[in-house]
Amino acid sequence: MSLDHRYLVNLLFSTIKKVEERCPGYQEELQKIIIEIVSLEREHYTRRISIKQKIAERCSRVGVFLDRSVKEKIS
Repeated sequence: MSLDHRYLVNLLFSTIKKVEERCPGYQEELQKIIIEIVSLEREHYTRRISIKQKIAERCSRVGVFLDRSVKEKIS
């Protein structure tokens, strides 16, 4: 991982720590998504993949994670 990517990931991780823990595991899930998005960006830079759709899928996955957590609390 380049220094720019490391700086960005560290900055995002420190920001995630300030995000409200909406459910158990939420911050960890956000960290996983950030790592995946940075990896996608690197892949996009070298291979010109369709990154917009892949990022949208990752963001949607965080929504699904929250939805499941809320439903588990209600049950």
